[in-house]
Amino acid sequence: MKRTIEVSTRHTRLFVHAKRLVVERDESVLARIPLSDLGLLILDSSGIGISSGLLSGLAQEGAAVLVCDDKHLPKGLFLPFENNCLHAERVRRQASASRPLEKNLWQRVVRKKIANQAALLREAAGRQRLLVLKKRVKSGDPGNLEAQAAQAYWPLVFAHDLPPEFSPFRRRAHGNPPNCLLNYGYAVLRAATARALVGAGLHSGLGVHHQNRYSGHPLADDMMEPFRPWVDQKVLEILRSGILELNKDTKKVLLEVLTSPATLSSGTTPLFHGLERMAASLAEVYEAFSRGEAAPSAASRLVLPSLSSGANVC
Repeated sequence: MKRTIEVSTRHTRLFVHAKRLVVERDESVLARIPLSDLGLLILDSSGIGISSGLLSGLAQEGAAVLVCDDKHLPKGLFLPFENNCLHAERVRRQASASRPLEKNLWQRVVRKKIANQAALLREAAGRQRLLVLKKRVKSGDPGNLEAQAAQAYWPLVFAHDLPPEFSPFRRRAHGNPPNCLLNYGYAVLRAATARALVGAGLHSGLGVHHQNRYSGHPLADDMMEPFRPWVDQKVLEILRSGILELNKDTKKVLLEVLTSPATLSSGTTPLFHGLERMAASLAEVYEAFSRGEAAPSAASRLVLPSLSSGANVC
């Protein structure tokens, strides 16, 4: 299992020695971690020094580096350029995907996202409302049922765990708590998703739905959507401990999202592996389509984990 390491103290120095990440502060070595163990390195403070040799070593091992600003918002993502021997071939297949294939993929992504959101809700009526919307999602989601589901989901998911002054909850990047917790969790998830996609030989800049010209990783933005409820689940865990702010302890809890259980047809696996399985299956989708398989059939090869039903019960 690849590890996620966060560094958030100023004047920390990171470099590589003997194929290990060395963490040093005030001329004292705090940790030595094999590069092969790392999946994601998060730099959540200014004033951290990192060597070019370490960046090269992390890229060689397929690890990603996420850089945040002083408000803990993501500002940069470093990914391996070529970490898969089939990279060029897979990117060509990805780039030649038809619009019908992309729309079929997006339908599956939205349906799974809504299903996972429903699994997190306590209220039976709220769950049923989302499951009805899920069934109505068509190829490409022309009715924008993803947004309709969000309108039903957000006022309910934290309804029993927020103080009155923050209810009903509204999801806004710069809004009231627990938006700060969600922002950080989603940044970690996005970085891990981009890493998994690149590791599968895909290009994270070629999305199937998101087309924001200012986003360098639209495919990661697309494919992380069904995984967001795992972050929401961790935020619920934090809220139930009576904490609303983002601090060292809550960041530690949010980093654990990548080891949370995810359900596949083959059984339960850590979410980190679920992301890798998703990315590998997406590469299979593009390969099947390049062989002449019809768009709906090829898209059905996409593997997306499920959040366990009743995940919000405590």
